[in-house]
Amino acid sequence: MKKFQFTLNKLWTFKMMQLDKEKLTLAGMHHQKHELDQKIALVQAQYDFKENDFKETIQRGTTAEKIRGSQFQINNLRRHLEGLFKEKSSLKSMIKKQMVLVVSLSKEVSQLESLHEKQLEEYRVYQTKAEEIRIEEFIASTAARKKAI
Repeated sequence: MKKFQFTLNKLWTFKMMQLDKEKLTLAGMHHQKHELDQKIALVQAQYDFKENDFKETIQRGTTAEKIRGSQFQINNLRRHLEGLFKEKSSLKSMIKKQMVLVVSLSKEVSQLESLHEKQLEEYRVYQTKAEEIRIEEFIASTAARKKAI
């Protein structure tokens, strides 16, 4: 009797490799998002510090040149934050698309695995029937030999 072989094994292997690759890509994106969140928190802290420092400096009194310099720094930090938030939004969109892809591939792999189980069960049923037939033939031939003697 021949050994069980899943007919779509190559496709299943390919889909599993593809799924693993896409999961790694997704993990990389999550890592990027985490780093971006940390960067945003750092720039936000710098922005808050500069803004509070600017308010205190204004209350104490200062020159117009220092005010313009502080405003320039605050505006640069604000623009930097806006850029980081746009980058985060774009990254979140990419993560959503990647999640859809990973879920889709997971479903495909799951379907192939259920098909594998179904084929394996059919093979076992076939194997059991073949074994029963072989046993019946053995019993019949043994009985025929005993009658012949």
